[in-house]
Amino acid sequence: MLSSVTTPQDLDERFRAELAGLVTTTVIRAVDEPVRDDTALTGAQARALYDAQSTSRHLDLAARWLRSFDAGYYTIGSSGHEGNAAVAAALRPTDPALLHYRSGGFYCMRAGQVAGSDPIRDVLRGVVASAREPIAGGRHKVFGHADLHVIPTTSTIASHLPRAVGIAYALGRGRRLNPPANGHGWPADAVVVCSFGDASINHAAATAAFNTAGWCDHVGIKLPLLFVCEDNGLGISVRSPEGWVTAALQSRPGLRYYAADGTDSAATYDKTAEAAAWVRRYRRPAILHLTTVRLMGHAGADAEMAYRSPVEIAADLARDPLVHTARLLVDAGVATPAELMARYDELGWDVRRVAEEVLGEPRLANASEVTAPLAPRRPVRVSRAVSDSATALMDDEDGDVAAIGDDLEFTRAGGAAPRMTAGQPLWASSGAAAGPASPSSAPELPGGRHSAPPSHPTAEVSPTSGGGPGGGYAGPASAPPAADGSPTAALPATPGSPTSGPPAALPATHGSPTSGPPAALPATHGSPTSAPPVALGSPTSGPPAADGSAAAGPSVSQTSTSSALVPAGSAEALPHVSDISDSSDNSASAADSAADSAADSAADEEWPDPEPVSPAGAARPDRDAPEPARDSRLNGNGQPPTRAAAFNGRLPERAGPLTLAQTINATLTDAMLAYPQMVVFGEDVAAKGGVYGVTKGLRDRFGATRVFDTLLDETSILGLGLGAGIAGLLPVPEIQYLAYLHNAEDQLRGEAATMQFFSQGAFHNPMVVRVAGLAYQLGFGGHFHNDNALAVLRDIPGLVVAAPARAEDAAPMLRTCLASAVVDGSVCVFLEPIALYHTRDLHTETDNWWLSDYAPPSEWSAIHVPIGRARTYASGPNDDLTIITFGNGVRLSLRAAARLAGEGIACRVVDLRWLSPLPVGDIIKQSSDTGRVLVVDETRRSGGVGEGIIAALVDAGYVGVARRVAAVDSFVPLGPAANHVLVSEEQIVQGARSLLAR
Repeated sequence: MLSSVTTPQDLDERFRAELAGLVTTTVIRAVDEPVRDDTALTGAQARALYDAQSTSRHLDLAARWLRSFDAGYYTIGSSGHEGNAAVAAALRPTDPALLHYRSGGFYCMRAGQVAGSDPIRDVLRGVVASAREPIAGGRHKVFGHADLHVIPTTSTIASHLPRAVGIAYALGRGRRLNPPANGHGWPADAVVVCSFGDASINHAAATAAFNTAGWCDHVGIKLPLLFVCEDNGLGISVRSPEGWVTAALQSRPGLRYYAADGTDSAATYDKTAEAAAWVRRYRRPAILHLTTVRLMGHAGADAEMAYRSPVEIAADLARDPLVHTARLLVDAGVATPAELMARYDELGWDVRRVAEEVLGEPRLANASEVTAPLAPRRPVRVSRAVSDSATALMDDEDGDVAAIGDDLEFTRAGGAAPRMTAGQPLWASSGAAAGPASPSSAPELPGGRHSAPPSHPTAEVSPTSGGGPGGGYAGPASAPPAADGSPTAALPATPGSPTSGPPAALPATHGSPTSGPPAALPATHGSPTSAPPVALGSPTSGPPAADGSAAAGPSVSQTSTSSALVPAGSAEALPHVSDISDSSDNSASAADSAADSAADSAADEEWPDPEPVSPAGAARPDRDAPEPARDSRLNGNGQPPTRAAAFNGRLPERAGPLTLAQTINATLTDAMLAYPQMVVFGEDVAAKGGVYGVTKGLRDRFGATRVFDTLLDETSILGLGLGAGIAGLLPVPEIQYLAYLHNAEDQLRGEAATMQFFSQGAFHNPMVVRVAGLAYQLGFGGHFHNDNALAVLRDIPGLVVAAPARAEDAAPMLRTCLASAVVDGSVCVFLEPIALYHTRDLHTETDNWWLSDYAPPSEWSAIHVPIGRARTYASGPNDDLTIITFGNGVRLSLRAAARLAGEGIACRVVDLRWLSPLPVGDIIKQSSDTGRVLVVDETRRSGGVGEGIIAALVDAGYVGVARRVAAVDSFVPLGPAANHVLVSEEQIVQGARSLLAR
């Protein structure tokens, strides 16, 4: 009769009829005894489950009622899945949980375990989008509550599974790193529970999570994670093939499989308790497969009669878990049908009363309220955090004066190197003629000293020199000087390359002048405070406001302080240094034996390099074997005792001018000293030191617990970072190439960027994602190693995108990103231009104007770069036009500006530095000063950064003229063909001329 319909009224009436038909038993069990002989579930526990399940059922009915008069906005229910309440009962309330959207029973049960909780009001506030809802504040209907240790998840199926792996990984090793606190009170033996539906197992994010969890177990990494698959056989209307879910889950290597009837509360409780005990004891991952049913369709608007037969619907109704729990209580003599009916009605009235109350609660009233938790910005606190980290690193130890070679290792220093002084044009030639400068023509340094010329000519280090990415110094790349002293290219020039002296195997750069522009060309050296205060809310220079509410724009001063060092990369300073191999114990997974009873004792807990698979049946090393001796330079956290020890006594500020790659390496080292909770990981970052050598030596300095290689899967890398951040670590994952990010982008969009939005800051996942990207890596890789697509990052609300062009900016910008992650929970993408990693020169061979000194901690506060502040080069009152650019475009534009200066055209070049948020105030100010704007955008014309710049000018009422020079809407081809689609120096020059001709 009622089997062919699934309306709320009919479901309620059917339950009442089933309950009335139950027969009271003559055998009465005590409430503290098991409700039946084959279970450990007691009568008292079963009654608590009945309450949680009945509450969840009434919440589903109330959501449909509220929707009937447009007062409710979410009708995906938990009816048929209420058995998951038994999962919560078998776990501890301090076990972090990431829940499926049909987890009403679990949530109500977990709330019942924590005093003062009100699950009815929590859920109904979410349904009506009340601003008082405790987790999302009316922004979405999610199951989440910080006090209940329930982490909110999105409606994107399976996207939360990689995060769950990350949390489990952090908990599995948390005592090793001792982060300041995970902030949520999770005990050392906590188990992470993560639930999802059967259709979700086919999602790429789920397969990535299962694979990573199994991989971790295979190599001996502790991962206390319980996956819970709630299998109702349907993904909306698409059926899971018979037996598919079981076969797919059972076959996952490294994941112990458990199964139970999810409509039977006793069986579910017992199997969950068994699985959780195993995971808690051995710190290894497992899957619990619960077969459930789905009642009332997928959601309120789902007419399931269109794709399901009455027989199928009747079969599901016959397995109603709420009826099953009621029968369990009646058969045990713990309660009578009348008592259960009274309790069901009592809970129903409570739900109805609260539903009427929350109808009058306030909703989000404006855009500011909606976006308030999205990406909080507290720039004064961030600046203070940078200063505090610098203070923590200042010590009195003086290391040996040394330089950093192109292989990013520290080497002995020799002679002097040219360097830049404040106020000097960045593109100024070191002498009248191209080539090494004479001592008399070298720029004067503070104190009246002059820098001496390099004793050996240097050359650019291409990412492909030395046999490909990661290759070391390959020697001078240009031919010997011509008779007139000018450098001679080994091959015909190629326009548009951002490097001034590529190896002989690649085309040389076109357009480098043989002599520099007039020495009197005005320049403003990079200070974010060099321009007067600007409109549109842009941060201004000067000290913080008295109330600390506004950001300060501290002045940037990059004055050289020493001149007794050999230029980085000189021939005598570059001994070959082989990769540093790690000697840590790569312990494998332990067998299920009594020896594993100490699985939560002090173990290595590092992310080891995978070992060869042992032959079938062969014994595997016990993961709790004695820990190998560690480097005496490290404490238990993989933390060198002093800064001097981390740098082997050779501090980077004494090493002379550094490349972009060397500076990032030194900055990461300092950051790992300042933040003991920081971890660096990704593909090839540890043993190899990165494919471009940027992380070289970090694992040796900090150990494989804090610097480790991951499996090759970007989704898992980002998920690991998301979970580690929530658990109290400061993750710095590396995505090897920008093109590889796109297959994992939802981990940033759907998970990372939404966490604070959907939790009002109760949870956050601080993370700085390093990405090697952008183009101009000519001669290697084509599109997949020269990707210039940034639109997918710039349109993610709240995401910070940093793009340093020079070493001088990279260090303070990276420190700002890390401090913002710690202070505000920011998610930052630190985009590193590959083609500029090892670039040294700006105009001519050996001018070394693209190198920069590394600032000691005592200077970090003075050179702090706030988020959203641009940098301006050569700002003067009589400038003819403004060039706005970023990344490789900065170097190309500065070279073009030097050529234009020779024609009497004065240009100021603005380096955006931050691509999201754009430095709108600086854009408007610098554009309005000249009235002519040339936007140089190395990304594509459609969807590129330039569109945002032009839009900002239009929105601000800019009345001058503007023009764009952008890359062609194309993928980047291999080799010299890339020059046809990328922006070139010549195009910039021609664009500026045409702009002035208007």
